[in-house]
Amino acid sequence: VQWLEDKVWEEGLKQMQGESKIEVNGETTTPWEDDVPESDDDDAVTPTLIRANPCVTSIPSAVAIPGMGNVEVRKDAVLVIIRHGKTEHNKLKLFTGWEDAPLAQEGIDEAREAGRLLKLHGFEFDVVYTSWLSRALETAWYVMDSMDCLWLPIIKSWRLNERMYGSLTGLSKRMVAQRHGEAQFMAWRRGYKTRPPPVSSFSQHYPGNDKRYMKYLSDVRYSVRESLIRSIEAGRPVLRRK
Repeated sequence: VQWLEDKVWEEGLKQMQGESKIEVNGETTTPWEDDVPESDDDDAVTPTLIRANPCVTSIPSAVAIPGMGNVEVRKDAVLVIIRHGKTEHNKLKLFTGWEDAPLAQEGIDEAREAGRLLKLHGFEFDVVYTSWLSRALETAWYVMDSMDCLWLPIIKSWRLNERMYGSLTGLSKRMVAQRHGEAQFMAWRRGYKTRPPPVSSFSQHYPGNDKRYMKYLSDVRYSVRESLIRSIEAGRPVLRRK
């Protein structure tokens, strides 16, 4: 492995010294070619020109990482999936689900580092998708900030939310495993066939009591049961979605 790394570095240095040609977006150029004419002014600013098309081609590593030499230019579209950074709930090992826990400082640092690495390796995006949860939104912001692309459109959908853990929300994972057994715990946490225990519609963890879902969630059917319960509570006819 060390021999291979030394060989790559040696070839990269030779290419730099010989100003080897590479192909970028159909044009032949050198990794260190500067399109801006030299100026006699010592205070003149030379901008860095990046021609990579978002989600179509990536910047050759030779531009971002000196000494790496020529690399293949990506021609296909790219989908990057990023998990949200660490939250205080994660640190305490609590069931989070749809609980809107913000990022901890460690999570902020993780998101910024993810953005830095994506930029370093030449990734560019033309759109960002995220859930309605703050930790996912904040992660997207910090990644975009590190990539200097805060202007990108963000499309939010509640269907990208994390798994809804019902009445387990906010409980200690260790406590749930001790109380219900490891098999049941894993079935609730990672299984696809076993639903977590439902949460009361009067609980703070019930999405129907969150104004963001009450006001903006419109792509699920109305619930006869919830409408009846809320109508009795309000003393007038009320429609509520499932």
